[in-house]
Amino acid sequence: MDIVSHALWTNILYLKARRHALWGVACGILPDIVSFGPLYLQLIFFPEDAPSIEWARRDAGQIPAYVFTLYDWSHSLVIFSGVLLAARVAARRIWWPMFGWGFHVLIDMFTHTSAFFPTPFLWPIADAHDTSIDAVSWSHPIFIAANVSALVVAYIALFVLHRRSTMGGPSASRTYDKTH
Repeated sequence: MDIVSHALWTNILYLKARRHALWGVACGILPDIVSFGPLYLQLIFFPEDAPSIEWARRDAGQIPAYVFTLYDWSHSLVIFSGVLLAARVAARRIWWPMFGWGFHVLIDMFTHTSAFFPTPFLWPIADAHDTSIDAVSWSHPIFIAANVSALVVAYIALFVLHRRSTMGGPSASRTYDKTH
């Protein structure tokens, strides 16, 4: 899935834990920042040494090997679980925003095809090509339309619910005492 959608869905995940939302969203986009950030920096600062993005979309062989290595590390539920456990032991508590990272991997499992950047959710135990779910690509126009529509509906619903709870909407009229 695209990084903006990851941020918006993760923000919804932390709706009831607003104090964790900013860090949760940061952890939710971190896997893509770690994987593709260095490549985009290379494209910006050293464009003559970087592969063409158009070529990379058509031929994964044009993408530098380090991107795939970083992708394996950052998109693995095994690695996520190990880091979560290590952080839990070190801090003696769970840092809840880290679940944004796990949520990112779960979303990618169902929004990537096995042909292009399959999600290696069991790496290093198993190879991504052996375990990935061949899902609908997040870049397919129908999926993009469905995703954006779902995000719009979700945020409108959240806005309406928030407004009703703070402004005394229809639910407030049901509790009005008519004896006064």
